[in-house]
Amino acid sequence: MDAFAEAVLRSLAAAAIRKGAIQVIRGELSAEAFESSPEISLRDGQDRASVWFRGHFLDDLLPIVRQQLAPLRLKSAEWPRMLFGYLTTPPGSDERQSCLTWFRYEPLDDDVSALWQLPRAENPVPEPVENVNVGAWTRLSDLCTLSRFYQPFVFCFDQTEGYTVRPELMSQFGNTVSRIVAECGCQLTVVTANQNIWDARLLPGMDVAHRDRFSEPHILKPLSRVEAVELIDLRLGSSAPPEKAVRSLKDPKWLDSVFVGSRGIPAREFMKLCRLRWDGKSTNSVSRRPLGEIYQEYLSEFLANPHWLKFDPDTFRWLVQGPFVMGSNIACKPISLKNGYFELMWQQGDIAEMMFGFLHEGQANQWKKIAQLTEEWASGQSGKLTKAVFFRTPELSKVPKPNWKATGEIIEKALSRNLELLTLTSEETARLYSARDLYNEALAGNADGYSGSEVLEYLVDELGAWRERLLRGVRK
Repeated sequence: MDAFAEAVLRSLAAAAIRKGAIQVIRGELSAEAFESSPEISLRDGQDRASVWFRGHFLDDLLPIVRQQLAPLRLKSAEWPRMLFGYLTTPPGSDERQSCLTWFRYEPLDDDVSALWQLPRAENPVPEPVENVNVGAWTRLSDLCTLSRFYQPFVFCFDQTEGYTVRPELMSQFGNTVSRIVAECGCQLTVVTANQNIWDARLLPGMDVAHRDRFSEPHILKPLSRVEAVELIDLRLGSSAPPEKAVRSLKDPKWLDSVFVGSRGIPAREFMKLCRLRWDGKSTNSVSRRPLGEIYQEYLSEFLANPHWLKFDPDTFRWLVQGPFVMGSNIACKPISLKNGYFELMWQQGDIAEMMFGFLHEGQANQWKKIAQLTEEWASGQSGKLTKAVFFRTPELSKVPKPNWKATGEIIEKALSRNLELLTLTSEETARLYSARDLYNEALAGNADGYSGSEVLEYLVDELGAWRERLLRGVRK
């Protein structure tokens, strides 16, 4: 994003220099040099051009740079200001986080909006959800338009097997890809899928018009024996493995047993066989490893990659309406509220109701509204145990923040009664995220032969304590 912001601002400023709209430092700097010189860094460069640009941007250059964008008809005129703010503020700072919030089309607190001098119409709205969806789409469209100043975006839809769990997801997926292709330039959209699932379920689940937006598929070919040996060399070349282990993997007799005749095998399957042989286990055994053992491998990978543990609302949505509730007497249903803060509800007969929201970071006014809505909803549930739950992963800020004075009191009051912000540890997050990853891999046929339903049955037991943990905290 830093490189993107820098490239866009430099290109726009260079265009203004060429037109004579900006007079640069006594005429010493050409538009070409400003656009592409490696000596210049708008973010933190101490050369004359970089210091001059940062010092004059907000007061003098911003209106001129905006003029260069006018022919593109962006939905928002504030992109130069927010890209500049993102680029020139420290990583991890509240200021940079505010810029990211604006990029995602999430509302900013009034004081933050005032700090960036944003017109009221340029501060994203939190509700109704229909307007939020429209605003989020305009952000995506604008980003693709701006990418012509840097490089095209690549959007990748992975683990698409997960869309088969509900017909509306498959239909919406087709609609989304179709719209990106039709309305967004300067982008490449890549979709990965298991061929059998794609042909049998995903493609038939989309509208015919949306299917036609996809190009001819690139189908991966099986791995040949020659390619398998090359793959072994590539994977082991940089790690200096024991010679005995290398000989074992490249043993002609073993390779003959894997590649019978001219038959190839999928690369993923071959790598699994190599792993078993590396560990000294039989590759001819038809017995499946215990699911618990496979789950622990997924968990280990997530624990070893902390950057995988950032907030992922889709995982929590899947958990709340899947493993957390399956096999119980709790009904889970979507919530039709225009504010969009709450999406799913658990109902346990006349005993209890719980609402779930999946807000990412959130500003003070958003959490204030959530607190008020929670209190209002709970007061109308006479005789029932009620609670509203939001999951929080370790990297997210504490709510309320210390500087949210009056707003903080309202939030704290709700937290003491019917609102719970469930802050997870890194290990808890890894356990939940690896569960969904294992399930998606099973849907794709990549979980040692286990089906999605078998994995889901295992996860219901493995994660059963979470349902009790959530219900235990329900308050009157």
